[in-house]
Amino acid sequence: MADFTGAQYAADEVLAGIKKNQLAGLPPANMTSFSAKGDNQSAKIRFTAPSNTVVDGQLLCTVKGVMIRRKQGAAPASLTDGELVLDVSGEHIHDYETEAYIDGDLENGQEYFYKAFAYSDHGVYNLDDENVISVVPSEKAPVWGFHQNFSNLSPANNGSGTITYPEDVENSDFAPAMTNRGTGSVTMGSWNDFLDNVLKNFPHIVDVATQRSVGELNPDDYTKMKDGSASTITSCRYAAAWINKIYMKEVYAADGNSRDVYFAADNEHSNTEDFVPVGFYDQNNVELEGIWIPMFYMDASGNTRSGTTPINSKTCDQEKAIIDAVNGRAIFLGGPILNVLRDIEYMIFRSTDIQTYAGHGNCQSYSSASATGVKANAVIGGGRFYGTNDKKSLNKLFHSIVLGSYQQLTRDPYMITIGGRLYLSGNYKYNLSGSGYEDTGVTVTTNSAWTYAKKTRKTQKNGSIPDPASKDATSSTGLCDGQYYNNAGTRVARRLGVTNGDLIVGPAYVYLSDEASVADWSCGVGCALLPSAGYAPA
Repeated sequence: MADFTGAQYAADEVLAGIKKNQLAGLPPANMTSFSAKGDNQSAKIRFTAPSNTVVDGQLLCTVKGVMIRRKQGAAPASLTDGELVLDVSGEHIHDYETEAYIDGDLENGQEYFYKAFAYSDHGVYNLDDENVISVVPSEKAPVWGFHQNFSNLSPANNGSGTITYPEDVENSDFAPAMTNRGTGSVTMGSWNDFLDNVLKNFPHIVDVATQRSVGELNPDDYTKMKDGSASTITSCRYAAAWINKIYMKEVYAADGNSRDVYFAADNEHSNTEDFVPVGFYDQNNVELEGIWIPMFYMDASGNTRSGTTPINSKTCDQEKAIIDAVNGRAIFLGGPILNVLRDIEYMIFRSTDIQTYAGHGNCQSYSSASATGVKANAVIGGGRFYGTNDKKSLNKLFHSIVLGSYQQLTRDPYMITIGGRLYLSGNYKYNLSGSGYEDTGVTVTTNSAWTYAKKTRKTQKNGSIPDPASKDATSSTGLCDGQYYNNAGTRVARRLGVTNGDLIVGPAYVYLSDEASVADWSCGVGCALLPSAGYAPA
């Protein structure tokens, strides 16, 4: 049933012109979406009005319009408080779902609060404070980033290696993150604010039917919710970490020997208008507000939670069927989001050697007796990052052991080769014929041994990938992670790592030597979830 907690009737509303005989019926539900992006002396406002309220086939509330008011320093307290920005009704109620309404003549650096009041055809307004947002206009958007020198193969994170911080970014003087590998804990340097307020990377229990958060977990103890109550981390259907939409721009040097990578929270400002939200599109190319990243490996029943056994010995099509049964918006953890997260890791740790600086994971626990070494899903040390150096422990990145443990080759059918030609899916469509995929123009050669790229290669819609033609590095130089290709037939990528991979594994690891029919203990799955358009957890 819709949320009607915003129904309130006060004297100033009546005096504003709402007749007492109109105060009958229910107010509309909360706004479906409501956002504002700051620009130079202005704010760009987008919103989707709530739908009519229908319960058991009976129409209880017809939405007529939406009024938006603005106030500096605090949220509008009533229908007459603050400045009237907009009042739309009828067919115009949909005018600003994608195209922004520009609210101008604002002062840069000041915080403005906007409140949306949806109202019914009986003049009943929703006054819920859930429909409040704020924005701080500014001439330029903050930009974070890094420079990667492909001619410098050293992954040292002291500022002299392949990854450095340019002077024109917010993080120019940031201290990088680094794991205290003996204990698993990670020192986050200067990056906590970015992770908290830009990526908004927090753990949640998620309802797969609605793709919405049921509740936020305690980030340091997943057995508890944020409010201290017991969590359902061992019995839920899906536990995931939110990655908020981030906009990205890559600039490659003309000689191909370096690249600059930039990130921003929006592309509404003049300095970010050519940034693109790589990885944050659904199968219909609809831009999303973020993506749910699995905290654990998926089990054979399609669950993503602690205490279960990671799925194994399934073909790619069988894995796809299990993912589809979770939800139509469930996807393989792969494609462009892995490339984006890899680059964010390079930036945060100021290095390409993510194993050394963020943890080795479970990359050396293979046992001939068990023929696996794969560990069960489990809650491990607190925080969004946890990294050890024994090479036999579960680790995590961004609250996900799938990203940090390197214990199973994570199937990525959004990266395939057909006859050696490399194809990529930029919006998580699954089609092993390559239909609808980006043709990279790259034809790989069959490997005779593991090779190591020293540089990345830009793509149209997928961020950058390790350059298949680049083979001049090692497991501890360049990108530090291995790549292996077979140019016969159709091959489906497996990424991240495996329990007998040792230094070969990592975020830039690409194994494109097996067909989709391969099914053994090393085949694992991370099940990501695409939220509905406009949704982000509160």
